[in-house]
Amino acid sequence: MKILVDFAFTIELSEPGAAFFEHLMLLYAKQFTGDELVIVTSMQQNQALPDNSQTIYTKATGFNWLKTSRLNNIVQQQNPDAIIRFEKEQVLIFKRKKNKPVASVAFTNHHYGLFINKSIHTKKILPPVVNSSSETLTWSEKESLKISYTAGREYFLMAGNVDTLTVYIAILKAFSQFKKRQLSDMKLLLITEQNPLTEELEEKLKTYKYRHDVAVIEQPEPEAFEKLMHCAYAYIDVNTNNELSFPILMAAQTDTAVIAIDTAASKQLAPAASYFSKDNIQEELYDAISLLYKDENLKNTLASRNKEACKINANTMLQELRDFIVSQV
Repeated sequence: MKILVDFAFTIELSEPGAAFFEHLMLLYAKQFTGDELVIVTSMQQNQALPDNSQTIYTKATGFNWLKTSRLNNIVQQQNPDAIIRFEKEQVLIFKRKKNKPVASVAFTNHHYGLFINKSIHTKKILPPVVNSSSETLTWSEKESLKISYTAGREYFLMAGNVDTLTVYIAILKAFSQFKKRQLSDMKLLLITEQNPLTEELEEKLKTYKYRHDVAVIEQPEPEAFEKLMHCAYAYIDVNTNNELSFPILMAAQTDTAVIAIDTAASKQLAPAASYFSKDNIQEELYDAISLLYKDENLKNTLASRNKEACKINANTMLQELRDFIVSQV
């Protein structure tokens, strides 16, 4: 089966959601080597793709008619059996030469319940799963990673969609409270993107009291990020949108405790976690990290419960996804 994977013309796809779908299709290509994937994207691909995948680059544009024209040209040239497009927390499935999606796969109950599209006749929901290779890390490998990033100290890892400096300031204030009241040598690693907001954050950190305990890491390689997640004392997710989040999934399924903003999607992805409100980040985040720091048994219990809540593995999810695509096209 030849599938055209549309990453260039996606609609409202957040960074955490995009990361999950990129991971999903990479796993798909590796598992179903008999299928051919044609990935259309406007972003430079950094990861090495399997032999059964190819990438077609197209320039980004704000004109919908131009997007449609370009995609139609690619479809005519490639003649795929199916087209799949990602939109927020779902995959839309198109038949060859069809302008309307014929089916959809949702990955969160929240989105599935809200999604209404009259052109889609068949719907399916799959629990999202990530495939982790970091569980094979030995104790010495974990300690070596900590030495590289935090001089061997324990750390909180934070990532997610941050759209204003105010959120970062609230997080830093919460961490200041934690350092002052708990007298801890814990560090905070902030995963960011290369953009003006990150530059503002780095300027603020120059005068931050605990700046030597905070490290900013811009867009680490996927393998490096996965290792950082697996070795973290706890993962803090600040994705304020009620959407699928690849980092939460990774944390929940690799025995890492989760602290996240309270949303319906986050509660599905990590049902056993400490939650805080986006309207009161400073105080509630301080309470959450302090509680886990003082009660390691609670941290370990929450981490193990999240992993137990995932009832399928990545291979099963991918097989169900492929079977559903085949049934529709």
